[in-house]
Amino acid sequence: MRTQVVDHVKQGDIFYAVKGVHKDGADFVPLAIQKGAQKIVADHRIDCSIPVEVVSDVRRAFAKGWVSD
Repeated sequence: MRTQVVDHVKQGDIFYAVKGVHKDGADFVPLAIQKGAQKIVADHRIDCSIPVEVVSDVRRAFAKGWVSD
């Protein structure tokens, strides 16, 4: 599965770190990893223990279901 809500992350999910008005999804990457995320999609490089796919528009990538293998 894929999600942009850290509370919904389950083992093996892809977490899309969407930057919002008040919060940045990148701030929740450690929690997403703790909950079992297998990959992060973000608009910038994030130093973490799992693969990070850097895209120019995280919302568009989520809407299209895009992520590389």
